[in-house]
Amino acid sequence: MTVWGLAGHKKVKDILIDEKVPHRVRRRMPVICAGETILWLPGVRRSAEAPVTAATRRFLYMEVENDA
Repeated sequence: MTVWGLAGHKKVKDILIDEKVPHRVRRRMPVICAGETILWLPGVRRSAEAPVTAATRRFLYMEVENDA
């Protein structure tokens, strides 16, 4: 995944470990993709692949509810 604010790519597993997401939560966490490209790990990180900027005119609004 290309992480917003970082140069290069990072494995999803490494992102979740760095953010201290518990293993039991990692297994159930949604991953929002466009084809093979990861766009968002809800509540954790967003990708640099689809940034929302002042020039953005169209976007998809999504909410993820925590059922815990």
